Amino acid sequence: MHLRPLMLSVLLLACPLLAQDYPLETCIVKGTRLGNNPVIIQHSGIEVRLCCNNCVKRFRADPDRYLAALREAMGPPAYPCDFCVVSGDLLGDIPPATRCPRAADCSCD
Repeated sequence: MHLRPLMLSVLLLACPLLAQDYPLETCIVKGTRLGNNPVIIQHSGIEVRLCCNNCVKRFRADPDRYLAALREAMGPPAYPCDFCVVSGDLLGDIPPATRCPRAADCSCD
């Protein structure tokens, strides 16, 4: 029996799904406040919120220019579990924002 699919199932059931809030309150193109109804687009799997459709056009013309600020505000991805999905060992006092499944503080190598 191959255990990897079973462990993935356990991971999905045991770990809470963390919905990361959008980290900015301003448009990454103009710098103005987003307000209650921003224009939301997806770029390479990243949600981008802009203040208006004109900013969408400017963003799409040169996305790398604007994404640096968003990536910096997002920070590193969080590992949502408090245990190693391979061994089941607890990860200890590693802050969730810095956990990485490949560098977990557990006994598996």
